[in-house]
Amino acid sequence: MSDGKDQRYIKIAQACLRAINSAAESKAGRDAQIRAVYDAIDRAFREELKVYQNDINELSAALEQIAAGDLDEAEAQKVAAAAVSGPNRTQGGRQH
Repeated sequence: MSDGKDQRYIKIAQACLRAINSAAESKAGRDAQIRAVYDAIDRAFREELKVYQNDINELSAALEQIAAGDLDEAEAQKVAAAAVSGPNRTQGGRQH
């Protein structure tokens, strides 16, 4: 696995373990414990998906700017290069 993928999975696994440990110490019923673990997993996945949604928004804005046709070739290349090298991206893969 890539380092970025490892880190994303580790964050989700940590959230799961915290929820499981908390549920095990809790006096709540089984259904409440299961719900707590489910909610922790859901929150962890949503946090990770926010990064992807931000990337999609940034890349979409760059494509729209290029597609508008108002940029010369050099400007279009700058916009594309800036989008590709955004804060959460590396050439050839994702960085997190």
